[in-house]
Amino acid sequence: MRFTAYGVVVEVNGVQHYEALATVSDALRRNDHAVGDRTALEVPAVALVLDPEPFLRQVDTALRKGGWPGST
Repeated sequence: MRFTAYGVVVEVNGVQHYEALATVSDALRRNDHAVGDRTALEVPAVALVLDPEPFLRQVDTALRKGGWPGST
């Protein structure tokens, strides 16, 4: 998910992202975000089932840092 107006990218990664060669392309993509002055957050898909709150707090924090006023 891209929140372009706030400079935030959120990647939800399923199990295929943890296979050997996928980690290389994922790292390159995250580095491109960092070099491009964006905040890139990684969320393991299983976390959305087991305990999503810590990751949702990070998304909220990143969006607010980028200027999002929050929901009203």
